[in-house]
Amino acid sequence: GALLDETQFHERADSILAHLHDAVDAADLDDVDDVALEDGVFGVKLLDGAAFVINKHFATRQIWYASPVSGALYFSAAEGGLWTCEARGGETLERVFEADLVKVCPAAAAVDFRRSGA
Repeated sequence: GALLDETQFHERADSILAHLHDAVDAADLDDVDDVALEDGVFGVKLLDGAAFVINKHFATRQIWYASPVSGALYFSAAEGGLWTCEARGGETLERVFEADLVKVCPAAAAVDFRRSGA
């Protein structure tokens, strides 16, 4: 992917993290205990103790992803404002997070993670 300068990296990373946070937060899922976004770290904690942590990693210009389903993955900026994971064949952050979240919280299937105008 194209290497972003510092400003672009933060803008794009903040945008996707805020989007994911807002989508989960607005869904008000019963299985979700806590949803937080602070200092470039987006976390989702489930009532059963499972947790997702998705955060900006400035040194590598990536978004680091930790999930109870997929483990650790790394997403890089791609064309069209997307964040993709090479290890997952270019799958987008939204797709991977959505699939993982639905596996541990089936009600999340109703959440729309697509970004309008992205």
